Amino acid sequence: MLPEHCHHLIEQRPPQASRSLPLLLPFFSTPNTNAAITTFPTPSFPAISGDIMPSDRQNMRIEVQPPDLVQSRQLMLPQMVVSIPHTVKCDFLYAHLFNMAGSPVANSMEGGAAAQMPREMEQGNTHSGSSSSSSSAAPRLYSVFPNLIITHSGKYRIYVEATAMDYENNQTERTAFAYSHEIEVKRRPVAEARVSEKKRELLDTLHNEGFY
Repeated sequence: MLPEHCHHLIEQRPPQASRSLPLLLPFFSTPNTNAAITTFPTPSFPAISGDIMPSDRQNMRIEVQPPDLVQSRQLMLPQMVVSIPHTVKCDFLYAHLFNMAGSPVANSMEGGAAAQMPREMEQGNTHSGSSSSSSSAAPRLYSVFPNLIITHSGKYRIYVEATAMDYENNQTERTAFAYSHEIEVKRRPVAEARVSEKKRELLDTLHNEGFY
């Protein structure tokens, strides 16, 4: 027990700063304390695996999903690929890790920044696995997350969003978003994920064109 004359040293100790997600986006920095889920852009995950919310269905798509089962602290393969229409503004593209309760998980995923901003493939929009691959469809811009690593075991989903800068008001605007399917992370080694021929062809094309 400290002497009585030292008690003031404890009382004057500054409070320890809490750790939180980087304030990259406006809705992360202004949580609603009255809501059960304060930082999730929508109240629940999409009902269909790999789908996106109806209001954003024509914008961002996850063309190549991360594996269903991965080992913690190991590179996720295949690489996650997202696409957006060429009309969508995008200055930044980020991936954030969320637990199944709908809360962001800080310091548990590496590689959340895209390799580069979305751009059109040189060969045009040739990905036949998506509904936009018809000749009359508008071209889509692609981007790859080649270095995603989840460091802790558990069940998660990845929330990806495109944002555009409003330089006049010095703030960002979310322009497109999508959710991955559920990812289970184990501490032990897991089997290599299978990739369909169409997804592999897309990955090879993006790699050959320098997307990652």
